[in-house]
Amino acid sequence: MPIQDAELQRLFKLSEWNDRRFCDTDFFHELSEAEQTFHLVWRLEADVNNGGFDQFFCNSHGELTQFAGPAFRRIGANTTADLIDAAIAIVGEDTDWTNEDARREKLLSLDEDATDKLDLLDSAFYDYPDGDLADLLYSHLFANRHTISVPEAFWQT
Repeated sequence: MPIQDAELQRLFKLSEWNDRRFCDTDFFHELSEAEQTFHLVWRLEADVNNGGFDQFFCNSHGELTQFAGPAFRRIGANTTADLIDAAIAIVGEDTDWTNEDARREKLLSLDEDATDKLDLLDSAFYDYPDGDLADLLYSHLFANRHTISVPEAFWQT
C-alpha cells in the first residue's frame, strides 16, 4: 500500500527533528542503525534527484558514501543499492570519501566515459526501480521505531 500523507509528513518532521539531528553528518555515528538509514536514504534521494550522484558525492553527506548502499538494502531497495555501488565503482572505491577535497578532485578528474556512465546511473535512479523509496523507508522506520529517538506519540496519527 502506498505511503499515506500523514506518514510522509512524519518523514519530513523527522528530517527537521531536534535541530536536524537526523540529517546532520556531525551526529551520524551517534545515531541508531534505523536513524542512520533514515539519514542516508533521505539525503541521497534528495541529492541525486537534485543533481545526480555527483551532487551527493560532493555534498557533506558524501563523506558517508560507504554506508549508503547498506542503508538502501536495509529498506529493501536492493536495485537502488546496486546503482549506488556502481556509481562508487565509477568514481573509485579507493576514494577517500571522508575528505571533501579528495572527493571533489576525483569527480573533476573523471573522463567523459565515466561521467556518461554516472549520468546513466542517475537516469536509472530516477526510474525508482525499487518503487517508492519513501514508502520503503517509512515501513523500515516504523518497524524499528523503538530504536528512533522520538516520543512514541510521534508515530500515532
